[in-house]
Parts: sequence; C-alpha cells; structure tokens
Amino acid sequence: MQQATRSMQKEVDRSLGRLAKGGAVKEGAPNARYDAVEVLRVLVYTAMLRTFVESAVSRLKYVWGSTVPDADTVFRRLRLNGEGAVRALVEFNRELVRRARSEGWLRRPVVVAIDMWDREYYGKNRDVNCSAGKEKNGTMYFHRVATLAIVEHGKRLEVAMIPVSLFARKELVVGALLTEAMGFAKIKLVLLDRGFNSASVIRTIESLGLRYVMPMIKNKRVKREIATASHLWFAIVQSYQFRLNADVRVALIILHTELYGKKTKDSYLAYITNLRVLDTKESVLAIARLYEARCGIETGYRIKKCEFRAKTCSESTAVRFFFILLAIILYNIWTLLRFSEPNHFKNGISASIFSEAYIQFVRASTA
Repeated sequence: MQQATRSMQKEVDRSLGRLAKGGAVKEGAPNARYDAVEVLRVLVYTAMLRTFVESAVSRLKYVWGSTVPDADTVFRRLRLNGEGAVRALVEFNRELVRRARSEGWLRRPVVVAIDMWDREYYGKNRDVNCSAGKEKNGTMYFHRVATLAIVEHGKRLEVAMIPVSLFARKELVVGALLTEAMGFAKIKLVLLDRGFNSASVIRTIESLGLRYVMPMIKNKRVKREIATASHLWFAIVQSYQFRLNADVRVALIILHTELYGKKTKDSYLAYITNLRVLDTKESVLAIARLYEARCGIETGYRIKKCEFRAKTCSESTAVRFFFILLAIILYNIWTLLRFSEPNHFKNGISASIFSEAYIQFVRASTA
C-alpha cells in the first residue's frame, strides 16, 4: 500500500508539472508569490476533497499557514487563462491516452461509448456555453462535456472529451469524438444511448465505417412494430427505415424482457444497429448483451462525480469547464495507475482511497 501511495503521489505531481507547462493555469508576473504548480495543487486538492476552493484553501492554511494561494488568487489565475485552460486540459488528456497506447492498452480493437456529462448551473448569467435540457436537480441549464470512453472491463479510459455549447450539433460532436479516438485505436463497436437517436448521427458513424448499437426511441412506428410482435419473444425488422423522411436503414430489434432476463416497466426493448443480426434468439440476445457494456461510461461518471469533482458557485464558464475536465483527468490517472501497476492498484486502491491518500499527502507537505 505504501509503494502504491508513493507511486500515486509522484504521478499526480508529475501531472501538475506537465499541466502547468501546458498552460492549464496562467503563470503570474515575475514577482508573483505563487507559481502555476502551487495553484494547480490547490485545485487538485479541492477536487480530491470534493469541496469548494474556499473550503480547501481554509483547510490548507490551517496546516501551511499563509503559504497557500487564497481563493481569489486561484480563481483569478484560472479566469485569466480562459479557454486556454480548457485546451490545456484536453491536450493533457491526449497525452495520457498516448501513454496508455504505449503501454499496450489499445493493441486490439476496442468497444467505446459516447455520452454527455452535465454539470448543473443555477446562475443568472448564461451564454452559448450553457446548454439547456430536461430539468434536473432544480435547473434546466447545464455546462456539458461530451466524452468517448473505452468501456471494456478493467480498461475504462476516457479517450476524448469536448465541451459542448448550446448550439452544438450532435452529429458534429459525435464525429469529432470518433475521429480523435480513431487516431489512437481501432474501434470495434460504438455504443450510444437513445439521446443520440437521429439520422444525422447514424450517417456520421457509418461514414467512418463503424458499427454501432443504441436503444430506439419508441415512437408511433416502433410501437406498431412492437404490437405486431406482441405474441413473440423477439422480432427483427431488417432494413428498417429510421425516419420516413430519411434514407437511413437500420436493423430494428424487438426483444421481450422475460427472454432477456431483465425487468423493466415495458415488456419489450427496442434496439437499432448496423451489425449483422440473424433471426435467432442467440443473435438477438448477443446484441442486447453487447449494449450492456455502455454502463461502463455511467460508472465512470459516477466515480468522477463522487471522488474527483470539485464544487463551485462560480458563474465563470472557464472555471466550471475546468473542474469537469479536471475530474476526467484525475479519473484517467487513477485508471492508468491501476493498469500499469496492477499488483498495487487493481485490487488494493479504490478511487476513494486514491483521493484520500493524496489529500493526506498534500496536508503533510510543506510549501
């Protein structure tokens, strides 16, 4: 455990140095009291502690005295860099993915999932970087980041991430994520939720020569197909026209939940795919089980939210996106450590222990 903790401390500190060099935080004036690494250390400590910058600074001052940057300094340095901070974090994540590839993660084709991670926004001032959506936790406004993650067991890595604006088109976001990911690995299968049910998204995926599986929204036409199959355990509609006014053709799979072994409020599940599907029970169940892997990206979001996400009341777009992307980077560092040093990390250090060990390390450090 001690060796694992030391490895973790070294890795996070190396990451702080590379982030500072990449411009994640604006360097101060030549006579500035605190350099970029010191500001970043406070931000990482805040994320690991899952609290506000003000609270984290207060705790560190109790240990370090006055040798820690105050909250105003931290936020000012973040805001000064603006979009540069976001670009630096995205570029650093690419560095982590390149490292994973060099260590053998991506030798074989991988299964990936695409989803959106929303951070609730309660402020009055909104710009195009603040997205709108279904009401959640008392608000319908969010700062949103689209991510693409490997969802194979034991190697769940966020390969690509893009901050999403209010007017972003889903097909362009999906295309950008897939194009970046294809620069690192061969993609075997893309998994998406029903929020990506659109002809333009499907065209984008197929134009890249990729295979996909996603649930189908149960519109009137799909409900008619389900009604037709109401006496069957499963049904397959080959070359199903996705939309009446679209030229996109998919395989529509209708599966009874009792055959699948899952209890849901509906008796039937509906999926669409461009994979080859045979008219057999085994083939239909195989498609449904392939889609189960998508829960890996949801699990990753839950870990990032519970272990690596700092709190903030700031209305600054740069600050809010910074904390979302920082959570993703910390999650990837933890994931890489578990893979590269499995004897210490895979079974011995959970995300919560990883966070707590770094918190104790920072508290014990001298500025």
